Amino acid sequence: MDRQNLKKRIITAAVLIAFVTGLLILASIFCVGKKIMAIVALVAVAMCALEYCLWPRRTGEDFAQGGIFESAFTFCLLLSAPLAVSLLIFGTDVCKADFAPELSLSVAFLAFFVSITLVVLWVSVGSSLTLDQRAVIIRDLFVALVLIGLGGAVFLCLILLPASPFLIAWLLIVVYANDVAAFFGGKKIGGPAVAAIISPSKTVAGSLCGLVSGVLVGIFLWVMIPGMILPTSFAGVLQAGLVSLLVVVAAQAGDLCKSFLKRTHGVKDSSNILPGHGGLLDRMDALFFSSPIFLGLLLILRHLGFSFN
Repeated sequence: MDRQNLKKRIITAAVLIAFVTGLLILASIFCVGKKIMAIVALVAVAMCALEYCLWPRRTGEDFAQGGIFESAFTFCLLLSAPLAVSLLIFGTDVCKADFAPELSLSVAFLAFFVSITLVVLWVSVGSSLTLDQRAVIIRDLFVALVLIGLGGAVFLCLILLPASPFLIAWLLIVVYANDVAAFFGGKKIGGPAVAAIISPSKTVAGSLCGLVSGVLVGIFLWVMIPGMILPTSFAGVLQAGLVSLLVVVAAQAGDLCKSFLKRTHGVKDSSNILPGHGGLLDRMDALFFSSPIFLGLLLILRHLGFSFN
């Protein structure tokens, strides 16, 4: 990467960090801040879905998602689960300490599986494609629905948790600590690729750097989240380390998942909306994929007696 592009990357990252930090502070002080955060998150998911839907037009694909109807239908499918969760957020008191996030999670999964059903029916019945084309489209849309639709919806579910600004801040910092360490570690050390066919630039050394960095940062920050530490220091470190490890592994899997989608569509970046970074999906993929893991672990911890107040 040349210096000019690296400079753009750093400036864009600084602006995004300032914006998200302000949003999290607002959400931690005012109840309405949670709903503002939900609006911003929904817009981000919608932009990621739009980027994905425009890929076929950029590459000249001639089937399935290439037409206006298909692109619009795909966009609605990707947005169905996040939109369903958002309606729940805006229709309830998100500041109630006893609000059950399990309800929003149930809504997200219901909308997700309805979308999957519609995809299968649409591709199986409503087109004149070959069997191989149908299989490719179902696979492609399933991956996109998991990454953007379900991942984005579960990220919205996190907003419903008490102390959600602290939890989301923890998730963001851990995911992007992994991302930054993996990027610079891979550039500096080099070595064999993790999955050369999917993403030749992602190296084993970079992934290990990201893994170590994300876990260490996660353990360090865990003590700052109210009610999240076990009575003994060793158990607390073990708990923090396990959660951090699973979140970082999921984040790296999300990055590979997005790379798989881009590779199948023949695009390098999801868009050019973020100078030096590419598209919004290029920055949100790991976050979306790690959100279900993180929320699931939080709900397990809450069942074991931990609070997020």
